Amino acid sequence: MSSNMEDLIINETRKFVDTIATLNHIVASTNDQQLTRLIHKLRLIEQRLSLIYTFFMASSYSNTIRQQVEEEQDKSYNNNNNNNTNRPPFQ
Repeated sequence: MSSNMEDLIINETRKFVDTIATLNHIVASTNDQQLTRLIHKLRLIEQRLSLIYTFFMASSYSNTIRQQVEEEQDKSYNNNNNNNTNRPPFQ
């Protein structure tokens, strides 16, 4: 009985080792064939993302500067129109 069980365990272990060897071979051949192409695609994606990031930052900087200029103009307009006297405003 124990001999039969040992044989079953050994057979399953051999199948498992064969399956792992097959998977290892498939992964190795896939890496050899497709690695260069995948690296090239990743570089293209990285370049595009870099360009998009640059455009985004330029737009963000432009919007920030525009907002600061508008705030400064509003402040100067409000400062020029504030009358600190008790007279009625001109109409």
